[in-house]
Amino acid sequence: MGSILVAVVQLQAGDAATYTAAVACADTSSPNCYQTSPGVIRAVKEAMTNNGAQDKVTIDTRGTTIDVSLTPSAAQVTKVKVGADVSVKWYVSNVVAVIIDGDSIPSTASPLSSLNGLAYVGWMLIWLGGAFALVLLVTRRLVKAEAVMRRSLAVEPQGAGAGPQALLPDGSVGWTIKPRMGQALLLPIAAGVVALVSITPLLNPQRRTTALVIDGLLVAGVIVRSALTFRNMRVLADSSSIAKVDWLGRVRRWELSEGLQGLRYSVRLLYANSMRISFFRADGSELFAVSDLLWDLADVSALCRAIGVPLGGTYDSIRILISRRQALAYFLGSLVLGAAAGAYFFPGS
Repeated sequence: MGSILVAVVQLQAGDAATYTAAVACADTSSPNCYQTSPGVIRAVKEAMTNNGAQDKVTIDTRGTTIDVSLTPSAAQVTKVKVGADVSVKWYVSNVVAVIIDGDSIPSTASPLSSLNGLAYVGWMLIWLGGAFALVLLVTRRLVKAEAVMRRSLAVEPQGAGAGPQALLPDGSVGWTIKPRMGQALLLPIAAGVVALVSITPLLNPQRRTTALVIDGLLVAGVIVRSALTFRNMRVLADSSSIAKVDWLGRVRRWELSEGLQGLRYSVRLLYANSMRISFFRADGSELFAVSDLLWDLADVSALCRAIGVPLGGTYDSIRILISRRQALAYFLGSLVLGAAAGAYFFPGS
């Protein structure tokens, strides 16, 4: 549909060219002629649309009062005011522009304005179609990556070692597992950045700068969080304990004597399933979890074998994990996204 509208715009470009080439003459039915009449602005109501300012103007002209919707540029907005003397431009019996101090301000009936509106809708539909196709592509790629990971974990040698030991930050000797950037994390982030960049030309012009600043802050936040995650986050273990270092560098440690055990399972996400390993005490209290979004679960499994932490469950088991806190965060996030969409794309007052 978007391509059809853009094609229609291209086909109607000839009508716009005819309008642009029109000359002043008396024939009100000819597309090659336009007429003008003097007038005075009696009322102005300002508004905003996706394409910029749109002023609803009441003008006295030709012995009557007419209402016209004008689309002034940023430089023309101040000229549209009550009491201003104008010249009303008529084209095939429609008001297509209002001339103020020699500056022609188009109306929504102008062939040029209608083309802009159709083009906007067409490109928006094309963007939505492209975004949907991108989501399908990313989803298909992640599903394939998940299948490959499941096969590799299924054939993992049970005797596989955890790799060489090294000196840990606390001075003991043990193993360190670092996070890694997998497709399941990288592709959605990359798709989100592409979507933000490509949607910029379609934003409400009055709020485009604000949108770009907010988008820049979001991207910067993702970059900073990613940098801290890969710099600080670790899983550490030795012969007597296991520890998790979070993205801020905070360390939590548990003794193996507490009867630690691991559980393998999967969590359903929007675009694919995420495989995870959660660690528990003997009393069933959960300590921490690692997922294939950031960790190589084969390395984590090998570490568990090396330190004697039994692993139960299978990655075929799907768990629904959402707390009240997470549900509230998702709800508030949806409200923020909805408000942002309204501010970025829909008309202002």
